[in-house]
Amino acid sequence: MKNARKINIIVIFAAAIVSGLIGLFLIFNPMEKLQKKKDYGSALKASIDDDIYVDSLLSVYFREEQYYQDILHYEIRLDLFPEYEEIKAKVIITGIKGKTTNDSIYLNFYDNLEISSLLVNGNKNNYTRTDYHLAIPNENDTFRVEVDYYGSPQSLGFQSFQFGDYNESPVIYTLNQPVYASTWFPCNDLPDDKAQADIFITSDTSLTNVSNGVLIDEEYFGERKTTHWKTVYPISTYLISFYSANYSNFKERYTSIAGNTLLLDYYSFPNHLSEAMTDYSISSKALRVFEELFGEYPFINEKYGIAEFLWNIGAMEHQTITGMGTTFLTGRNFYIDIYIHELAHQWWGNAVGPKNWRELWLNEGFATYSQALYWEKTKGKNSYTNFLESHFGTFSGGTLYDPGQNLFGRRVYDKGAWVLHMLRCEVGDSLFFKILRNYYNSFRYKNASTEDFKRIAENISNKNLGKFFDQWVIDGVGILEVEYDLKYEFSDKIISRLELRQAQEGYAVYHFPLELKIIAGESSLISNHYITSLDTTLYFETDIKPSKIIFDPNSKLLALFREANLK
Repeated sequence: MKNARKINIIVIFAAAIVSGLIGLFLIFNPMEKLQKKKDYGSALKASIDDDIYVDSLLSVYFREEQYYQDILHYEIRLDLFPEYEEIKAKVIITGIKGKTTNDSIYLNFYDNLEISSLLVNGNKNNYTRTDYHLAIPNENDTFRVEVDYYGSPQSLGFQSFQFGDYNESPVIYTLNQPVYASTWFPCNDLPDDKAQADIFITSDTSLTNVSNGVLIDEEYFGERKTTHWKTVYPISTYLISFYSANYSNFKERYTSIAGNTLLLDYYSFPNHLSEAMTDYSISSKALRVFEELFGEYPFINEKYGIAEFLWNIGAMEHQTITGMGTTFLTGRNFYIDIYIHELAHQWWGNAVGPKNWRELWLNEGFATYSQALYWEKTKGKNSYTNFLESHFGTFSGGTLYDPGQNLFGRRVYDKGAWVLHMLRCEVGDSLFFKILRNYYNSFRYKNASTEDFKRIAENISNKNLGKFFDQWVIDGVGILEVEYDLKYEFSDKIISRLELRQAQEGYAVYHFPLELKIIAGESSLISNHYITSLDTTLYFETDIKPSKIIFDPNSKLLALFREANLK
Protein backbone atom coordinates (compact mmCIF):
# COMPACT_ATOMS: atom_id res chain seq x y z
CA MET A 1 0.00 0.00 0.00
CA LYS A 2 1.61 3.27 -1.11
CA ASN A 3 0.85 6.83 0.06
CA ALA A 4 -2.53 5.81 1.39
CA ARG A 5 -3.03 9.14 3.09
CA LYS A 6 -3.39 10.83 -0.32
CA ILE A 7 -6.80 9.23 -0.63
CA ASN A 8 -9.57 10.56 1.55
CA ILE A 9 -12.79 8.63 1.44
CA ILE A 10 -16.25 9.92 2.04
CA VAL A 11 -18.91 7.26 2.10
CA ILE A 12 -22.51 8.10 1.49
CA PHE A 13 -25.11 5.37 1.45
CA ALA A 14 -28.12 6.10 -0.71
CA ALA A 15 -31.28 4.28 -1.76
CA ALA A 16 -33.67 2.05 0.02
CA ILE A 17 -33.76 -1.55 1.09
CA VAL A 18 -36.22 -3.67 -0.83
CA SER A 19 -37.88 -6.31 1.28
CA GLY A 20 -38.78 -9.84 0.31
CA LEU A 21 -37.03 -13.12 -0.18
CA ILE A 22 -36.94 -15.43 -3.14
CA GLY A 23 -36.70 -19.09 -2.24
CA LEU A 24 -36.93 -22.33 -4.08
CA PHE A 25 -37.72 -25.52 -2.23
CA LEU A 26 -37.83 -28.81 -4.08
CA ILE A 27 -38.55 -32.19 -2.50
CA PHE A 28 -37.06 -35.30 -4.02
CA ASN A 29 -38.37 -38.82 -4.33
CA PRO A 30 -35.71 -41.31 -3.33
CA MET A 31 -37.66 -44.09 -4.99
CA GLU A 32 -36.73 -43.02 -8.48
CA LYS A 33 -33.56 -44.63 -9.73
CA LEU A 34 -30.81 -42.03 -9.95
CA GLN A 35 -30.27 -41.93 -13.68
CA LYS A 36 -27.41 -39.54 -14.23
CA LYS A 37 -25.13 -37.29 -12.30
CA LYS A 38 -23.42 -33.97 -12.69
CA ASP A 39 -20.01 -33.01 -11.36
CA TYR A 40 -20.22 -35.08 -8.19
CA GLY A 41 -18.03 -32.79 -6.15
CA SER A 42 -16.18 -31.20 -9.06
CA ALA A 43 -15.09 -34.62 -10.31
CA LEU A 44 -14.73 -35.98 -6.80
CA LYS A 45 -17.52 -38.46 -7.27
CA ALA A 46 -18.04 -38.09 -10.97
CA SER A 47 -17.07 -36.17 -14.04
CA ILE A 48 -20.27 -36.58 -16.02
CA ASP A 49 -22.07 -33.51 -17.35
CA ASP A 50 -25.66 -34.60 -16.73
CA ASP A 51 -27.86 -34.13 -13.68
CA ILE A 52 -28.89 -36.57 -11.02
CA TYR A 53 -32.65 -36.54 -10.76
CA VAL A 54 -34.27 -37.60 -7.54
CA ASP A 55 -37.95 -36.79 -7.91
CA SER A 56 -40.55 -35.66 -5.38
CA LEU A 57 -42.32 -37.05 -2.30
CA LEU A 58 -40.05 -38.31 0.43
CA SER A 59 -43.13 -39.79 2.08
CA VAL A 60 -43.22 -42.59 -0.49
CA TYR A 61 -40.08 -44.06 1.03
CA PHE A 62 -40.24 -42.90 4.64
CA ARG A 63 -43.33 -43.47 6.73
CA GLU A 64 -44.03 -41.14 9.64
CA GLU A 65 -43.58 -43.97 12.14
CA GLN A 66 -39.97 -44.48 11.04
CA TYR A 67 -38.94 -41.12 12.47
CA TYR A 68 -39.86 -42.34 15.97
CA GLN A 69 -38.01 -45.64 15.73
CA ASP A 70 -34.50 -46.01 17.08
CA ILE A 71 -32.46 -48.88 15.69
CA LEU A 72 -29.73 -49.90 18.12
CA HIS A 73 -27.94 -52.67 16.23
CA TYR A 74 -27.79 -54.50 12.90
CA GLU A 75 -26.40 -57.99 12.56
CA ILE A 76 -25.99 -58.55 8.81
CA ARG A 77 -25.02 -61.98 7.48
CA LEU A 78 -24.53 -62.24 3.73
CA ASP A 79 -23.68 -65.34 1.76
CA LEU A 80 -22.44 -64.32 -1.70
CA PHE A 81 -22.98 -66.33 -4.88
CA PRO A 82 -21.53 -64.16 -7.66
CA GLU A 83 -21.83 -66.90 -10.28
CA TYR A 84 -25.62 -66.56 -9.96
CA GLU A 85 -25.60 -62.88 -8.90
CA GLU A 86 -27.55 -63.86 -5.81
CA ILE A 87 -27.27 -63.62 -2.05
CA LYS A 88 -28.63 -65.58 0.87
CA ALA A 89 -28.90 -63.46 3.98
CA LYS A 90 -30.03 -63.12 7.56
CA VAL A 91 -30.39 -59.77 9.29
CA ILE A 92 -31.18 -59.28 12.98
CA ILE A 93 -32.35 -55.82 13.97
CA THR A 94 -32.78 -54.66 17.55
CA GLY A 95 -34.41 -51.37 18.39
CA ILE A 96 -36.97 -49.24 20.16
CA LYS A 97 -40.31 -48.47 18.57
CA GLY A 98 -40.59 -45.00 20.06
CA LYS A 99 -43.59 -42.81 20.79
CA THR A 100 -46.13 -43.71 18.15
CA THR A 101 -49.76 -44.79 18.29
CA ASN A 102 -49.13 -47.37 15.58
CA ASP A 103 -48.69 -50.98 16.72
CA SER A 104 -46.26 -51.83 13.92
CA ILE A 105 -42.58 -51.49 13.11
CA TYR A 106 -41.77 -50.15 9.65
CA LEU A 107 -38.57 -51.03 7.85
CA ASN A 108 -37.37 -50.19 4.36
CA PHE A 109 -36.83 -53.30 2.23
CA TYR A 110 -37.25 -53.80 -1.51
CA ASP A 111 -39.83 -56.47 -2.28
CA ASN A 112 -37.90 -58.31 -5.02
CA LEU A 113 -35.93 -60.18 -2.35
CA GLU A 114 -37.81 -63.24 -1.07
CA ILE A 115 -38.33 -63.61 2.67
CA SER A 116 -38.13 -67.20 3.89
CA SER A 117 -38.61 -66.41 7.59
CA LEU A 118 -39.42 -63.42 9.77
CA LEU A 119 -39.49 -63.52 13.56
CA VAL A 120 -40.23 -60.76 16.04
CA ASN A 121 -38.95 -61.31 19.57
CA GLY A 122 -38.60 -64.99 18.66
CA ASN A 123 -42.14 -65.42 17.35
CA LYS A 124 -43.54 -65.79 13.83
CA ASN A 125 -45.18 -62.63 12.57
CA ASN A 126 -47.94 -61.70 10.13
CA TYR A 127 -45.98 -58.98 8.41
CA THR A 128 -47.04 -57.26 5.21
CA ARG A 129 -44.95 -55.90 2.34
CA THR A 130 -45.19 -53.03 -0.10
CA ASP A 131 -42.70 -51.96 -2.73
CA TYR A 132 -40.30 -50.45 -0.21
CA HIS A 133 -41.56 -51.40 3.24
CA LEU A 134 -41.98 -54.17 5.73
CA ALA A 135 -44.88 -53.50 8.11
CA ILE A 136 -44.33 -55.70 11.17
CA PRO A 137 -46.99 -55.85 13.92
CA ASN A 138 -45.42 -55.34 17.35
CA GLU A 139 -47.01 -53.98 20.51
CA ASN A 140 -43.81 -54.00 22.57
CA ASP A 141 -41.66 -50.92 23.08
CA THR A 142 -38.55 -52.86 22.09
CA PHE A 143 -38.08 -55.37 19.32
CA ARG A 144 -35.73 -57.96 17.85
CA VAL A 145 -36.57 -58.65 14.22
CA GLU A 146 -34.92 -61.59 12.46
CA VAL A 147 -35.31 -61.72 8.67
CA ASP A 148 -34.04 -64.56 6.48
CA TYR A 149 -34.16 -63.82 2.75
CA TYR A 150 -32.56 -64.55 -0.60
CA GLY A 151 -32.48 -63.38 -4.18
CA SER A 152 -30.75 -60.97 -6.52
CA PRO A 153 -30.53 -57.43 -5.11
CA GLN A 154 -31.46 -54.55 -7.36
CA SER A 155 -28.63 -52.17 -8.20
CA LEU A 156 -30.13 -48.70 -7.94
CA GLY A 157 -28.77 -45.20 -7.52
CA PHE A 158 -24.99 -45.25 -7.78
CA GLN A 159 -24.96 -49.08 -7.92
CA SER A 160 -26.36 -49.95 -4.51
CA PHE A 161 -25.43 -53.62 -4.90
CA GLN A 162 -23.16 -54.62 -7.72
CA PHE A 163 -21.91 -57.95 -9.00
CA GLY A 164 -19.01 -57.36 -11.37
CA ASP A 165 -15.71 -58.86 -12.36
CA TYR A 166 -12.15 -57.76 -12.87
CA ASN A 167 -9.58 -59.89 -14.70
CA GLU A 168 -12.06 -62.79 -14.64
CA SER A 169 -12.42 -62.62 -10.85
CA PRO A 170 -15.63 -61.57 -9.05
CA VAL A 171 -15.94 -58.08 -7.57
CA ILE A 172 -18.97 -57.44 -5.36
CA TYR A 173 -19.59 -54.13 -3.63
CA THR A 174 -22.29 -51.82 -2.30
CA LEU A 175 -22.95 -48.08 -2.46
CA ASN A 176 -26.16 -47.12 -0.67
CA GLN A 177 -26.16 -43.32 -0.87
CA PRO A 178 -28.63 -41.78 -0.52
CA VAL A 179 -31.50 -44.19 0.17
CA TYR A 180 -30.69 -47.60 -1.27
CA ALA A 181 -29.40 -49.66 1.66
CA SER A 182 -32.77 -51.41 1.59
CA THR A 183 -32.00 -52.90 -1.83
CA TRP A 184 -29.90 -55.49 0.03
CA PHE A 185 -30.83 -55.45 3.72
CA PRO A 186 -33.93 -54.44 5.73
CA CYS A 187 -33.29 -51.26 7.70
CA ASN A 188 -34.60 -47.93 8.92
CA ASP A 189 -32.93 -46.03 6.09
CA LEU A 190 -33.04 -42.57 7.66
CA PRO A 191 -29.58 -40.95 7.82
CA ASP A 192 -30.12 -39.83 11.41
CA ASP A 193 -30.98 -43.27 12.78
CA LYS A 194 -27.44 -44.40 13.51
CA ALA A 195 -26.77 -47.82 14.98
CA GLN A 196 -23.92 -50.20 15.62
CA ALA A 197 -23.38 -53.15 13.31
CA ASP A 198 -21.82 -56.59 13.03
CA ILE A 199 -21.30 -57.57 9.40
CA PHE A 200 -20.55 -61.16 8.35
CA ILE A 201 -19.58 -61.77 4.71
CA THR A 202 -19.36 -65.34 3.43
CA SER A 203 -17.65 -65.98 0.10
CA ASP A 204 -15.24 -68.24 -1.74
CA THR A 205 -11.84 -68.36 -0.07
CA SER A 206 -10.30 -66.71 -3.14
CA LEU A 207 -11.99 -63.41 -2.24
CA THR A 208 -11.09 -60.88 0.45
CA ASN A 209 -14.09 -59.42 2.26
CA VAL A 210 -13.79 -55.86 3.58
CA SER A 211 -16.32 -53.83 5.53
CA ASN A 212 -16.81 -51.09 8.12
CA GLY A 213 -15.14 -51.06 11.49
CA VAL A 214 -12.77 -53.62 12.98
CA LEU A 215 -11.91 -57.06 11.63
CA ILE A 216 -12.95 -59.49 14.38
CA ASP A 217 -12.17 -62.87 12.84
CA GLU A 218 -12.27 -65.01 9.75
CA GLU A 219 -13.59 -68.57 9.80
CA TYR A 220 -12.84 -71.10 7.04
CA PHE A 221 -14.96 -74.10 6.13
CA GLY A 222 -14.03 -76.03 3.02
CA GLU A 223 -13.78 -73.71 0.00
CA ARG A 224 -15.70 -70.91 1.72
CA LYS A 225 -15.03 -68.50 4.54
CA THR A 226 -16.89 -65.98 6.72
CA THR A 227 -15.32 -62.64 7.57
CA HIS A 228 -16.66 -60.74 10.59
CA TRP A 229 -16.39 -56.94 10.81
CA LYS A 230 -17.74 -54.90 13.73
CA THR A 231 -18.42 -51.19 14.16
CA VAL A 232 -17.51 -49.70 17.52
CA TYR A 233 -19.07 -46.36 16.59
CA PRO A 234 -22.64 -45.59 15.42
CA ILE A 235 -23.12 -45.67 11.65
CA SER A 236 -25.84 -44.49 9.25
CA THR A 237 -27.31 -47.10 6.92
CA TYR A 238 -26.13 -45.26 3.80
CA LEU A 239 -22.53 -45.70 5.03
CA ILE A 240 -22.78 -49.45 5.71
CA SER A 241 -20.88 -51.22 2.96
CA PHE A 242 -18.73 -54.14 1.97
CA TYR A 243 -16.31 -55.02 -0.81
CA SER A 244 -15.48 -58.57 -1.85
CA ALA A 245 -12.78 -59.17 -4.46
CA ASN A 246 -9.37 -60.65 -5.15
CA TYR A 247 -7.46 -57.97 -3.29
CA SER A 248 -3.87 -57.26 -2.39
CA ASN A 249 -3.71 -55.79 1.09
CA PHE A 250 -1.08 -53.60 2.73
CA LYS A 251 -1.14 -51.77 6.03
CA GLU A 252 0.43 -48.76 7.71
CA ARG A 253 0.31 -47.34 11.22
CA TYR A 254 -0.46 -43.71 11.97
CA THR A 255 0.03 -41.99 15.32
CA SER A 256 -2.73 -39.47 16.02
CA ILE A 257 -2.30 -36.04 17.57
CA ALA A 258 -3.44 -37.62 20.86
CA GLY A 259 -0.78 -40.33 20.62
CA ASN A 260 -3.16 -43.13 19.64
CA THR A 261 -2.28 -45.66 16.95
CA LEU A 262 -4.57 -45.91 13.94
CA LEU A 263 -4.53 -48.80 11.47
CA LEU A 264 -4.41 -47.69 7.84
CA ASP A 265 -5.81 -50.68 5.95
CA TYR A 266 -5.50 -50.59 2.16
CA TYR A 267 -6.90 -52.81 -0.60
CA SER A 268 -6.30 -52.82 -4.34
CA PHE A 269 -6.54 -55.21 -7.25
CA PRO A 270 -3.22 -57.10 -7.47
CA ASN A 271 -2.07 -55.43 -10.70
CA HIS A 272 -2.66 -51.99 -9.14
CA LEU A 273 -0.72 -52.60 -5.92
CA SER A 274 2.18 -50.35 -6.88
CA GLU A 275 -0.18 -47.53 -7.89
CA ALA A 276 -2.16 -47.92 -4.67
CA MET A 277 0.97 -47.77 -2.52
CA THR A 278 1.75 -44.39 -4.06
CA ASP A 279 -1.74 -42.87 -4.24
CA TYR A 280 -3.06 -44.11 -0.89
CA SER A 281 -0.01 -42.72 0.92
CA ILE A 282 -1.54 -39.22 0.96
CA SER A 283 -3.79 -40.40 3.81
CA SER A 284 -1.17 -39.97 6.57
CA LYS A 285 -0.37 -36.41 5.56
CA ALA A 286 -4.04 -35.45 5.18
CA LEU A 287 -4.92 -37.10 8.50
CA ARG A 288 -2.40 -34.87 10.26
CA VAL A 289 -3.75 -31.74 8.58
CA PHE A 290 -7.38 -32.52 9.42
CA GLU A 291 -6.62 -33.59 12.97
CA GLU A 292 -4.85 -30.30 13.61
CA LEU A 293 -7.80 -28.40 12.18
CA PHE A 294 -10.79 -30.38 13.48
CA GLY A 295 -9.65 -32.82 16.16
CA GLU A 296 -8.49 -36.42 16.38
CA TYR A 297 -9.66 -38.83 13.68
CA PRO A 298 -13.17 -39.79 14.83
CA PHE A 299 -12.90 -43.58 14.39
CA ILE A 300 -9.52 -43.98 16.03
CA ASN A 301 -10.37 -47.37 17.59
CA GLU A 302 -11.35 -48.86 14.24
CA LYS A 303 -9.30 -47.97 11.13
CA TYR A 304 -9.11 -45.82 8.08
CA GLY A 305 -9.03 -47.81 4.89
CA ILE A 306 -9.37 -47.51 1.13
CA ALA A 307 -10.67 -50.28 -1.12
CA GLU A 308 -10.52 -50.20 -4.91
CA PHE A 309 -13.81 -50.93 -6.64
CA LEU A 310 -15.40 -50.72 -10.07
CA TRP A 311 -17.49 -47.56 -9.60
CA ASN A 312 -15.45 -45.51 -12.01
CA ILE A 313 -17.24 -42.19 -11.76
CA GLY A 314 -15.68 -41.41 -8.41
CA ALA A 315 -15.28 -42.48 -4.81
CA MET A 316 -17.48 -42.98 -1.77
CA GLU A 317 -16.77 -42.12 1.86
CA HIS A 318 -18.05 -45.30 3.52
CA GLN A 319 -17.35 -45.05 7.23
CA THR A 320 -13.74 -46.14 7.91
CA ILE A 321 -13.38 -47.70 4.43
CA THR A 322 -13.50 -45.37 1.42
CA GLY A 323 -14.37 -46.95 -1.91
CA MET A 324 -12.05 -45.67 -4.64
CA GLY A 325 -12.91 -46.11 -8.31
CA THR A 326 -10.23 -48.01 -10.19
CA THR A 327 -9.82 -45.12 -12.63
CA PHE A 328 -8.40 -42.99 -9.82
CA LEU A 329 -5.44 -45.25 -9.06
CA THR A 330 -2.62 -43.88 -11.22
CA GLY A 331 0.52 -44.17 -9.12
CA ARG A 332 1.17 -40.50 -9.89
CA ASN A 333 -1.01 -38.73 -7.32
CA PHE A 334 -3.18 -37.29 -10.09
CA TYR A 335 -6.31 -37.37 -7.95
CA ILE A 336 -5.15 -36.12 -4.55
CA ASP A 337 -8.28 -33.99 -4.20
CA ILE A 338 -10.49 -37.06 -4.36
CA TYR A 339 -8.50 -38.81 -1.65
CA ILE A 340 -8.49 -35.84 0.73
CA HIS A 341 -12.18 -35.07 0.07
CA GLU A 342 -13.25 -38.59 1.01
CA LEU A 343 -11.01 -38.58 4.08
CA ALA A 344 -12.53 -35.26 5.22
CA HIS A 345 -15.95 -36.94 5.16
CA GLN A 346 -14.89 -39.09 8.10
CA TRP A 347 -15.34 -35.90 10.15
CA TRP A 348 -18.03 -34.22 8.02
CA GLY A 349 -20.78 -36.64 7.01
CA ASN A 350 -19.74 -39.75 8.91
CA ALA A 351 -18.94 -38.62 12.47
CA VAL A 352 -21.21 -35.57 12.15
CA GLY A 353 -24.06 -36.78 9.97
CA PRO A 354 -26.94 -34.89 8.35
CA LYS A 355 -30.36 -34.96 9.99
CA ASN A 356 -31.92 -35.47 6.56
CA TRP A 357 -30.96 -35.27 2.88
CA ARG A 358 -31.96 -31.62 2.59
CA GLU A 359 -28.90 -30.91 4.74
CA LEU A 360 -26.42 -32.55 2.37
CA TRP A 361 -24.31 -29.39 2.09
CA LEU A 362 -23.18 -30.05 5.66
CA ASN A 363 -21.49 -33.17 4.25
CA GLU A 364 -20.32 -32.12 0.82
CA GLY A 365 -19.76 -28.41 1.33
CA PHE A 366 -17.68 -29.13 4.43
CA ALA A 367 -15.63 -31.85 2.71
CA THR A 368 -15.01 -29.61 -0.31
CA TYR A 369 -13.98 -26.72 1.93
CA SER A 370 -11.68 -29.12 3.77
CA GLN A 371 -9.82 -29.54 0.49
CA ALA A 372 -9.21 -25.79 0.40
CA LEU A 373 -7.99 -25.92 4.00
CA TYR A 374 -5.66 -28.79 3.15
CA TRP A 375 -4.04 -26.78 0.36
CA GLU A 376 -3.83 -23.71 2.57
CA LYS A 377 -2.11 -25.72 5.28
CA THR A 378 0.33 -27.49 2.95
CA LYS A 379 0.92 -24.95 0.16
CA GLY A 380 -0.12 -21.57 1.50
CA LYS A 381 -2.85 -18.96 1.20
CA ASN A 382 -2.56 -18.57 -2.57
CA SER A 383 -3.33 -22.26 -3.06
CA TYR A 384 -6.37 -21.89 -0.81
CA THR A 385 -7.64 -18.93 -2.84
CA ASN A 386 -6.89 -20.63 -6.15
CA PHE A 387 -8.86 -23.68 -5.06
CA LEU A 388 -11.91 -21.60 -4.18
CA GLU A 389 -11.71 -19.56 -7.37
CA SER A 390 -11.55 -22.77 -9.39
CA HIS A 391 -14.81 -23.82 -7.69
CA PHE A 392 -16.60 -20.55 -8.35
CA GLY A 393 -19.99 -20.71 -10.05
CA THR A 394 -23.34 -18.97 -10.32
CA PHE A 395 -25.16 -21.95 -8.82
CA SER A 396 -28.61 -21.21 -10.21
CA GLY A 397 -31.54 -23.57 -10.01
CA GLY A 398 -32.21 -23.75 -6.30
CA THR A 399 -31.10 -23.13 -2.75
CA LEU A 400 -28.14 -24.69 -0.99
CA TYR A 401 -30.37 -26.08 1.73
CA ASP A 402 -32.84 -28.58 0.24
CA PRO A 403 -31.19 -28.72 -3.21
CA GLY A 404 -34.07 -30.70 -4.66
CA GLN A 405 -33.53 -32.70 -7.83
CA ASN A 406 -29.87 -31.84 -8.21
CA LEU A 407 -28.94 -33.41 -4.89
CA PHE A 408 -25.33 -34.09 -5.85
CA GLY A 409 -24.69 -31.09 -8.10
CA ARG A 410 -21.96 -28.48 -7.87
CA ARG A 411 -24.17 -26.21 -5.81
CA VAL A 412 -24.07 -28.55 -2.83
CA TYR A 413 -20.32 -29.04 -3.04
CA ASP A 414 -18.89 -25.77 -4.28
CA LYS A 415 -21.38 -23.21 -3.04
CA GLY A 416 -21.30 -25.03 0.28
CA ALA A 417 -17.52 -24.55 0.39
CA TRP A 418 -17.86 -20.86 -0.50
CA VAL A 419 -20.41 -20.34 2.29
CA LEU A 420 -17.88 -21.61 4.82
CA HIS A 421 -15.20 -19.38 3.29
CA MET A 422 -17.50 -16.35 3.57
CA LEU A 423 -18.44 -17.26 7.14
CA ARG A 424 -14.73 -17.35 7.95
CA CYS A 425 -14.36 -13.86 6.47
CA GLU A 426 -17.42 -12.69 8.41
CA VAL A 427 -16.28 -13.82 11.87
CA GLY A 428 -12.49 -14.01 11.53
CA ASP A 429 -10.09 -16.95 11.58
CA SER A 430 -9.87 -17.54 15.32
CA LEU A 431 -13.63 -17.66 15.86
CA PHE A 432 -14.24 -19.61 12.66
CA PHE A 433 -12.02 -22.53 13.60
CA LYS A 434 -13.43 -22.46 17.10
CA ILE A 435 -16.89 -22.78 15.49
CA LEU A 436 -15.80 -25.79 13.44
CA ARG A 437 -14.30 -27.59 16.42
CA ASN A 438 -17.28 -26.84 18.66
CA TYR A 439 -19.69 -28.03 15.97
CA TYR A 440 -17.69 -31.23 15.53
CA ASN A 441 -17.42 -31.94 19.25
CA SER A 442 -21.11 -31.17 19.84
CA PHE A 443 -22.42 -33.49 17.12
CA ARG A 444 -19.75 -36.18 16.82
CA TYR A 445 -21.47 -39.58 16.36
CA LYS A 446 -24.77 -37.71 16.04
CA ASN A 447 -26.62 -35.81 13.33
CA ALA A 448 -26.88 -32.08 12.78
CA SER A 449 -28.89 -29.53 10.83
CA THR A 450 -28.13 -26.14 9.32
CA GLU A 451 -29.94 -24.60 12.28
CA ASP A 452 -27.63 -26.49 14.66
CA PHE A 453 -24.55 -25.19 12.86
CA LYS A 454 -25.95 -21.65 12.73
CA ARG A 455 -26.72 -21.69 16.46
CA ILE A 456 -23.16 -22.71 17.32
CA ALA A 457 -21.73 -20.10 14.95
CA GLU A 458 -23.88 -17.38 16.55
CA ASN A 459 -23.03 -18.43 20.09
CA ILE A 460 -19.30 -18.43 19.50
CA SER A 461 -19.10 -15.33 17.31
CA ASN A 462 -21.66 -13.40 19.37
CA LYS A 463 -23.18 -12.28 16.08
CA ASN A 464 -26.67 -12.53 14.66
CA LEU A 465 -26.06 -14.63 11.54
CA GLY A 466 -29.69 -15.06 10.55
CA LYS A 467 -29.35 -12.87 7.47
CA PHE A 468 -26.11 -14.57 6.44
CA PHE A 469 -27.67 -18.05 6.49
CA ASP A 470 -30.93 -16.85 4.92
CA GLN A 471 -29.26 -15.31 1.91
CA TRP A 472 -26.53 -17.88 1.32
CA VAL A 473 -28.08 -21.15 2.49
CA ILE A 474 -31.83 -21.17 3.15
CA ASP A 475 -33.54 -18.75 0.78
CA GLY A 476 -30.99 -17.35 -1.65
CA VAL A 477 -30.82 -18.84 -5.15
CA GLY A 478 -27.67 -18.24 -7.15
CA ILE A 479 -25.12 -15.67 -6.01
CA LEU A 480 -24.73 -11.97 -5.36
CA GLU A 481 -24.62 -9.90 -8.57
CA VAL A 482 -23.70 -6.21 -8.47
CA GLU A 483 -23.82 -3.68 -11.30
CA TYR A 484 -21.74 -0.54 -10.91
CA ASP A 485 -21.36 2.84 -12.58
CA LEU A 486 -18.33 5.03 -11.90
CA LYS A 487 -18.45 8.80 -12.60
CA TYR A 488 -16.14 11.69 -11.76
CA GLU A 489 -16.56 15.30 -10.63
CA PHE A 490 -13.59 17.67 -10.98
CA SER A 491 -12.80 20.56 -8.59
CA ASP A 492 -9.86 21.11 -6.25
CA LYS A 493 -10.11 17.38 -5.60
CA ILE A 494 -11.36 14.63 -7.85
CA ILE A 495 -14.56 13.11 -6.50
CA SER A 496 -15.34 9.62 -7.76
CA ARG A 497 -18.96 8.59 -7.44
CA LEU A 498 -19.44 4.81 -7.43
CA GLU A 499 -23.04 3.71 -7.81
CA LEU A 500 -23.87 0.11 -6.93
CA ARG A 501 -27.05 -1.83 -7.60
CA GLN A 502 -27.78 -5.42 -6.65
CA ALA A 503 -29.00 -7.10 -9.84
CA GLN A 504 -29.45 -10.77 -8.89
CA GLU A 505 -32.83 -12.42 -9.38
CA GLY A 506 -32.51 -15.15 -6.75
CA TYR A 507 -32.60 -13.00 -3.62
CA ALA A 508 -33.94 -9.51 -2.99
CA VAL A 509 -31.23 -7.74 -0.99
CA TYR A 510 -27.96 -9.21 0.25
CA HIS A 511 -26.13 -7.77 3.23
CA PHE A 512 -22.41 -8.15 2.70
CA PRO A 513 -18.97 -6.72 3.47
CA LEU A 514 -17.45 -5.12 0.39
CA GLU A 515 -13.74 -4.62 0.03
CA LEU A 516 -12.50 -2.20 -2.66
CA LYS A 517 -8.96 -1.58 -3.80
CA ILE A 518 -8.67 1.99 -5.13
CA ILE A 519 -5.64 2.77 -7.25
CA ALA A 520 -4.81 6.41 -8.01
CA GLY A 521 -1.42 6.99 -9.55
CA GLU A 522 1.15 5.34 -7.33
CA SER A 523 -1.25 5.29 -4.39
CA SER A 524 -3.54 2.44 -3.42
CA LEU A 525 -5.90 1.81 -0.57
CA ILE A 526 -8.14 -0.97 0.62
CA SER A 527 -11.53 0.51 1.54
CA ASN A 528 -14.05 -1.56 3.50
CA HIS A 529 -17.82 -1.07 3.50
CA TYR A 530 -20.87 -3.00 4.63
CA ILE A 531 -23.69 -2.95 2.10
CA THR A 532 -27.30 -3.36 3.24
CA SER A 533 -29.26 -1.68 0.42
CA LEU A 534 -30.41 -2.56 -3.03
CA ASP A 535 -28.80 0.67 -4.27
CA THR A 536 -25.74 2.24 -2.68
CA THR A 537 -23.61 5.23 -3.64
CA LEU A 538 -20.02 5.59 -2.49
CA TYR A 539 -17.92 8.77 -2.91
CA PHE A 540 -14.13 8.81 -3.04
CA GLU A 541 -12.06 12.01 -2.91
CA THR A 542 -8.56 11.79 -4.39
CA ASP A 543 -5.84 14.14 -5.57
CA ILE A 544 -5.74 12.51 -8.98
CA LYS A 545 -8.22 10.47 -10.97
CA PRO A 546 -8.27 6.80 -9.91
CA SER A 547 -6.90 4.54 -12.60
CA LYS A 548 -8.70 1.48 -11.31
CA ILE A 549 -11.11 0.24 -8.65
CA ILE A 550 -10.85 -3.48 -7.94
CA PHE A 551 -13.89 -5.13 -6.40
CA ASP A 552 -13.32 -7.82 -3.77
CA PRO A 553 -9.56 -8.04 -4.43
CA ASN A 554 -9.06 -10.86 -1.93
CA SER A 555 -11.92 -13.06 -3.21
CA LYS A 556 -13.99 -12.92 -0.05
CA LEU A 557 -17.39 -12.93 -1.78
CA LEU A 558 -19.34 -15.32 -3.95
CA ALA A 559 -20.25 -12.47 -6.26
CA LEU A 560 -20.14 -11.07 -9.79
CA PHE A 561 -19.45 -7.40 -10.45
CA ARG A 562 -20.18 -5.89 -13.85
CA GLU A 563 -20.13 -2.37 -15.24
CA ALA A 564 -23.48 -0.88 -16.27
CA ASN A 565 -25.10 2.46 -17.05
CA LEU A 566 -27.10 3.11 -13.90
CA LYS A 567 -29.64 5.93 -13.86
